[in-house]
Amino acid sequence: MRFYLVFALVFCVCGLSSAIVRADVVVVKQLAPGISLTQEIRNDLTINVLSVDTAQPGVHIETAIGARSITAGTGDPARGRDTVSSVVQRTRALAGVNADYFGGTGDPLGLGITNGDLYSEPWKTPRAAFGLDATGRTAYFGVLSFAGVLSAEGKEGSADVISIDRPLALTDHNDMVVYNQLYGPVSGGRPGAVELIVNGVNLPLQPNKLMTGTVDAIMPSITAASPIPDDGIVFSASSGSAAARYLLGLNRGDRIHFVAAIAPASDLRDALNVTDLVRGPDTLPSRSAGLSRNAMAWANALNAVGGGPRLLVDGKVDIDGYAEGFNDGFVNGPHARTAVGATPNGKIFLVAVEGKPFVSSGVSLYELASILLRYGAVNAINLDGGGSTTMDVGGVTVNYPSEGMGERRVADTLLVFGNRPEQDHDKDISLIGPDRPIKVGTFFELKVRYNGSNLGPDDSLILWAGPVTGGIGNVTQDGIFHALRRGYGLATAIVHGQKLTAPITVSGPEAAPETYKIAVTLSKSPVAMDRSDVSIRVSASSGAPGVHIPVQVIVVGGSAEHASLTTDEDGLASTTITWSGTQGGSVSIISDKTETLRLEQPTEAK
Repeated sequence: MRFYLVFALVFCVCGLSSAIVRADVVVVKQLAPGISLTQEIRNDLTINVLSVDTAQPGVHIETAIGARSITAGTGDPARGRDTVSSVVQRTRALAGVNADYFGGTGDPLGLGITNGDLYSEPWKTPRAAFGLDATGRTAYFGVLSFAGVLSAEGKEGSADVISIDRPLALTDHNDMVVYNQLYGPVSGGRPGAVELIVNGVNLPLQPNKLMTGTVDAIMPSITAASPIPDDGIVFSASSGSAAARYLLGLNRGDRIHFVAAIAPASDLRDALNVTDLVRGPDTLPSRSAGLSRNAMAWANALNAVGGGPRLLVDGKVDIDGYAEGFNDGFVNGPHARTAVGATPNGKIFLVAVEGKPFVSSGVSLYELASILLRYGAVNAINLDGGGSTTMDVGGVTVNYPSEGMGERRVADTLLVFGNRPEQDHDKDISLIGPDRPIKVGTFFELKVRYNGSNLGPDDSLILWAGPVTGGIGNVTQDGIFHALRRGYGLATAIVHGQKLTAPITVSGPEAAPETYKIAVTLSKSPVAMDRSDVSIRVSASSGAPGVHIPVQVIVVGGSAEHASLTTDEDGLASTTITWSGTQGGSVSIISDKTETLRLEQPTEAK
């Protein structure tokens, strides 16, 4: 099935490059029964929409952690992210988009549930979330809060659990985190923390469910993170905290109760009461008992992701960025955006709006809401955007990432599954690119030769990768290459399951050299009074991260754990300084790509 509509005939290509302005085009590609990709291509904006009809047999949406677990099985949360395309390939999904916001780790900032297993609680400032029930046809939307409560049979009082599956905080001395195996092989506890190991737990860990188990061990002051049992969970509390004192008051063999209550703030009490309900074989509550619909909804969520702010409520635009912790520039400025919306009858829309200069202008959240309304959504939330915005379909990234550096590794994804189209690797298929260099700022129509004849470049058999290697340009789903910068690269398409490439050379004036800026944070380390943590971020003038930039750390009045650093894929690097005195120290951050920054020893460390 194919739909190709030209709104304005202002662009023509005949196998040659052209500098005429692009026409407005809509291309619709049927990916599988119940799943389609629509790309709206305008001169100043590109919108990608996956339409997913969950009423179709075999069609469903799941959440996936970036690298299988928060720490990618290594115990290091910094390694727990992955690209959307890698997750799609690993899970054999048909398509996927990036989901929640994240820091420098694989732990998303907001709610995360994958196939009935909790891996992240809602953000501390209540933010919007999206979820699906066990049928995959009922969508939940809400601005959610979290309350974690740990208690023990025969013991007075209880302790608050602040978070799920994230590293124990360095700066919060009243922190307690619970870990299941979705975090990794060991907990995220810090040296000196108090840890409680619980076995025989009625897993999976789910919202608004009474979790029970038996205390196997109490670790008064760990030197290394504790292994997480296959059938259990681990609680880690900062030393000296009220939670730590509670854990130290327990004994081996005690029976514990734990509840992760998730609901809108006004429904948290009901969410705690849901734990009293009888659970069926699928571990979901079997009756409502007059409790609020919101408390019951999130107890039944099989897959869920956080985001924010919300965009649509019951068919009306409803955006309160301030209440969810977002500033006006984020709400009203034009940015690359990812969003999810739903109709009342089980149709889900995953939207990726491009925001790369000279390719697509991006949109405000109000414009994003209007796009979802136009497609028929009545409820919707915004997800992580900017350089994280990624849509992968059939093995190719169809949008052009705003950073121009390829896909960003993200903490979690929303995946679309369906009946995969029949693949035919016996056909004679080739991708035909330009036979001569084309100029920066011009366009070229790519062609696919299929069994001796040319397919239309917008044919549903063809899925075009948006980015062209080398960052020299992008390709839209009608097969048009837009030359953005001088250089050599490969255009990519998937046809009948075959991945095809064609070389492209772009000529033109030399691009202005990229410039970089550096930002450094120097803060007292909670591990020891004579240490400071150094966090470095390098970014390019285009907004892209400064990847693999060498940085030197020169310390006066102390020493750096690592004096020679190189920034990672997100332009980040870090080290720890041990000061030799109580005052007068300083640190200089030097790179041949940026200006030199000098910071004084923090007063907290004096």
